[in-house]
Amino acid sequence: MNTAHAAPRDVREVLIVVKETKYGRAVDSSDKRMLALIGDEDPSTRDDMREHREHTKCLRRVKRYFASRAIATTVVSVRDLPKRITQQLVVSVGGDGTFLTAASRCIDAPIIGIRSTGLSLGHFALVNTETFAGVIDEILAGKRLPHSLMRLSVKLRSVVIEGGHVRHRERVIRRPVLNDVLVTNNKCATARYILNVDGTEERQDSSGLWIGTPSGSTAALRSSGGKPLKIEARSIEYVVRELQVRPGVSPKLFRGVIDGAKELSVVSRMPKGKLYLDGEFNEFPFRTGDCVTISRHRHELRAFIDPEVNSRYPYFFGIYAPW
Repeated sequence: MNTAHAAPRDVREVLIVVKETKYGRAVDSSDKRMLALIGDEDPSTRDDMREHREHTKCLRRVKRYFASRAIATTVVSVRDLPKRITQQLVVSVGGDGTFLTAASRCIDAPIIGIRSTGLSLGHFALVNTETFAGVIDEILAGKRLPHSLMRLSVKLRSVVIEGGHVRHRERVIRRPVLNDVLVTNNKCATARYILNVDGTEERQDSSGLWIGTPSGSTAALRSSGGKPLKIEARSIEYVVRELQVRPGVSPKLFRGVIDGAKELSVVSRMPKGKLYLDGEFNEFPFRTGDCVTISRHRHELRAFIDPEVNSRYPYFFGIYAPW
């Protein structure tokens, strides 16, 4: 499927979204424990200074590149993203976490990811420190087109008790989801919920439920036994983690892929359940009686990516594949 879209025209300003390195965070927060571990080259932090140096070098080059082409830039930390992006191009400098956070604010502007350090996986990153200049030159000249990636819309219906009666409060989570949604319980407790996939319903107890896009199908979904999908597909995949199967019961909804035009819903049976959208920082309570409905988002992400990137990940059924 070819879903390439028109290149951005008249790029006058670029938003550069920058990751926070572990060393940088430790300095900013005066984290004495982390700074001591890094200073002593403890095995747990041995790569942190290398990460910081490589990232700083990459960011310096990116800034110099745009300055040499007389293109204005606004540089922000991944934690300080504006609510509305007015620039014509977004450049993520970091790893996949930086890209996912930056992408959540992109509606009209396309995005490109630059892997700033060899220590990052950089699944969404099309380029690195050494290769970004030539590729962005092609983007600015209109010779390279962004691809369109499906995202998820998350609608949460929460239970509210008023005067001893059950009421419902419904809202659509503003940020679209590019990777995945995790339904889980607080701490280590069993996740209990009712899963409905295209009209088929099942009560389940498990350690959690992953629901994701083709873009997210090579991440936690795959590690939990899901199947990598083509990144430009229009599908929703779900995988149940460590499903409890009682004697005599044959579960039907332990993993699957549905057409993106359909929707999937989950009702919580957990007093302290949680929803996580694209990682640990977008957390929502998901308590008994609450219902989340997941469907295809109307705004797809325009991204400069390798359309064949997901084909590099072998499919394995519920076990970690040896490399």
